[in-house]
Amino acid sequence: MNIDIGETPLVLIAPDGNVGEKPKPSAKARSFCIHEQTMWSRLCLRRLVNNSGLPQEALIDVGNDHWLSDPESLEAMLKVCERLVRKGSE
Repeated sequence: MNIDIGETPLVLIAPDGNVGEKPKPSAKARSFCIHEQTMWSRLCLRRLVNNSGLPQEALIDVGNDHWLSDPESLEAMLKVCERLVRKGSE
């Protein structure tokens, strides 16, 4: 999350949104967070999205485990990347 991405969108796959860290964790603008649908993960990443000033649509709940290797998760990753490619070519 801390790399210099300039204007490049960033798709974070199961990022660590640990709420106990100081300073508060944040992601760059134009980032998307794809994560598993667990209560702990959802709580941490909602705070990450809020700390970052990202829209709630930037948080994508999918899958049923941290590996995000199930078909639903892979489809969500593909859709986000395709959406970003289309936006970049406009």
